[in-house]
Amino acid sequence: MSRVESFKRARRYRAKCIMTLVLFFTLVFAGVCLSDYSVNMIMKNQSKIEIIKLEKKDDSYIMVDFMNLKLYLNTLYVKEDIERLKAGIQSFLGK
Repeated sequence: MSRVESFKRARRYRAKCIMTLVLFFTLVFAGVCLSDYSVNMIMKNQSKIEIIKLEKKDDSYIMVDFMNLKLYLNTLYVKEDIERLKAGIQSFLGK
């Protein structure tokens, strides 16, 4: 087998591997979306895909719902950090 044929075979093998991975991840993503859609239709009678849902609860809380696992984020700390960062930048710039 010549050098050209071996490189051509390696390119084809690499292309097949990449296409296999793309097809695999596409099927997994489609399956997760389809199951989430059907569960929402059965449980909530809503035809939506809600794998990740962001919802503002109060002025200071944001609820992140990832596949029915709820995480509450307190945004007061983030606002305080942003204000401190702004004050630090303004003092550094001399304004």
